[in-house]
Amino acid sequence: MPDKFRLGRTALFSLIGAVTLLATAGGAWAQNAEELPLTGPAYEIARQAYEAFERKDYATAIARSQEAIRQRPDVNRLKRLLVEALIASGALEEADKTASGYIQAGVQDNELVQLRDRVRKQIAEQSARRTNTPETPAHAVDRASPAEKPDMADAPIVRPADQPRQVQQTADPAFQAADSAYKAYGRKDYATAIAQARKAVALKPDSRDYRLLLINALSAGQHPQEADKIATAALAEFRDDGEIQAQRGYIRVALRRYAAAADDFAAALSSRRSPVRDRRALLLATSDAALAAKQPQRALDALASLKGERSYAVAGRLGFALLALNRREEALQAFREAATYKATRQEKATVTRAEIGLLVDLDRKDEARQRFAETQETLAALPSLDVAYLANRIGDDQSAGLNFERARAAGQLKGSGYLDAAYTAKRLSMNDQAIELFKAGIDAAANGQLELEPQRLFGLRREVAELERSWGAYASLSYGAVGVAPGIPNAPTPAGGNVLQAGTEIYWRPPGIGYRNGALVEVFGRVFETLTDETHGPTGASTAQGYVGARWKPFSTINLVLEASRLFPIGKIARTDSLLRVAYSDGYGTDLRVDVPDWWTWQVYGDLGYYVEEKQTVGTFEARAGHSFRLDGISNRLVLTPFLAIGGGYDSSLATPEALGAGAGLNLRYWFRETRYAAPQSSIDVNVQYRARLGGDDRAQGVFAGITLSY
Repeated sequence: MPDKFRLGRTALFSLIGAVTLLATAGGAWAQNAEELPLTGPAYEIARQAYEAFERKDYATAIARSQEAIRQRPDVNRLKRLLVEALIASGALEEADKTASGYIQAGVQDNELVQLRDRVRKQIAEQSARRTNTPETPAHAVDRASPAEKPDMADAPIVRPADQPRQVQQTADPAFQAADSAYKAYGRKDYATAIAQARKAVALKPDSRDYRLLLINALSAGQHPQEADKIATAALAEFRDDGEIQAQRGYIRVALRRYAAAADDFAAALSSRRSPVRDRRALLLATSDAALAAKQPQRALDALASLKGERSYAVAGRLGFALLALNRREEALQAFREAATYKATRQEKATVTRAEIGLLVDLDRKDEARQRFAETQETLAALPSLDVAYLANRIGDDQSAGLNFERARAAGQLKGSGYLDAAYTAKRLSMNDQAIELFKAGIDAAANGQLELEPQRLFGLRREVAELERSWGAYASLSYGAVGVAPGIPNAPTPAGGNVLQAGTEIYWRPPGIGYRNGALVEVFGRVFETLTDETHGPTGASTAQGYVGARWKPFSTINLVLEASRLFPIGKIARTDSLLRVAYSDGYGTDLRVDVPDWWTWQVYGDLGYYVEEKQTVGTFEARAGHSFRLDGISNRLVLTPFLAIGGGYDSSLATPEALGAGAGLNLRYWFRETRYAAPQSSIDVNVQYRARLGGDDRAQGVFAGITLSY
């Protein structure tokens, strides 16, 4: 495989990996291994709670954490945050009561137990001080460290406009507008949230918190362009504000402005106002944005700051960055390492898929197949369509077909996916399913859901035509002696001299074995009769020769045909014998073209037959090269092909067995019998040519002509 192609595919693979990590891996940063990630409103409210805690707005931190717990009671770190906010606000008794209530309710969390024990110790110490000294203010209590902040690099940073709900603020119209905006945001009424946030900013333009609320409401309300504009204006006013800078970075990720997003994350990292606890999330976000921007070295540099961390989040990104840099062996090791760390099923499946794909790229398909077989349970976390394509890459059509079918049942199969699934079904000889899928692809193209070049679409219709065919027939009238590609496949070769022959054949493809991905089995019956013979041999009904037999094309892509037939007399002078034959043909441009009005064409044909009882060997061959012209003025299904040809024959029963000639000719073909889904399945050919003798017997020179109906 050319290096240029490998690098192109590697870059695409890395970009897909980066987007996958942005979409799936971020959840791991916001959770303990045992907990599902925070998403949606619960995530936004939790972030508001953590940020309120940071700025010592404990009233808001308590209120927001309580609401987050109501929405996600399964997340223990939110319960720890609530207890710590109560402690920091001085409400020690309430903190003890809250922690004890969770523990008594069955919450299994060692850190929560430690928090309860600590607050009880503080209560006891405070009680002792009150006994011996004058009462001290509540704010003398040491501030506790909050639980780990949820770092989700694929979600925007949110800061509420809420301030501590002090009595004196209730009349503040800016606060009231911001409070209304927050409540509307919580119920996903983003239009109201945006309107109220605008009002709060207008009333108090110097509030960065209100500005962040507006930015977040615009983002959630699917107005990223305006959110970016507001964030940019805010940064001009609140310079070196890491939170706004990071927020704009996430907005620009949504806008697919990945390089600019990486710049914002880098600026946030260097900002004096960027909280230390956000550093890891921003480094990971920088890596993701840089990878998506096709800046893998920058992604690698960002991850270098987390070099000592042994986690899926770091190892997975490291693998995709190294892959984009074509450091494939290192990338493979990183993917394998990432799969050993605690992560979600989706995340483990992501790096496992990357590992298997990389093994294929490294021409280690046997390892890839083994790894694919070993990780079926892990890969089950991926969409069935992804597993189908991965199976295709390792050459496992059975798994690919099964997963394409699952994907279709799940509604994942669309556009080009129909065609990929169709070709897989074809290779599996699941002809009915392949026909259905090809037709779905043709419909998708007609509906504008899939863009296909005209000839590509015609090729799909040709596939349907071949898959649907279960029988066919030929009828021909031919004049000549040797070396003309017969109108009927494997038609008999005249035994010397120019003759006019008529012939018909009917063939049938048995179900199940008749058509298997281009390999054929056909049984046939045919009759030939000599109408005229320049050597004064017998003609008419007495020469009618019957054949019955079978032919086999064993290879899907090689036109090699093996045939065995029994000859029986219909006319009184026809022979009784057995015939064994082998034929080969190949060509280019022999089918109809719908994308161009003319095209080059060539074809070769040869066959060799042996009559068992008479011990006679006969053979013929022909090679043509020409240029085809579609006669659109008459019909876009009518094709004229001038050509040059060389051909000859061999007959062991003649005194001069070989003959060779060359010349020029014309072929006129009309295609017909087509449907919306099937390309033309029948044609009529008129062929005439003249050859000069090159060697051997005289029968290789003269006029050769024929007309053939293929139905």
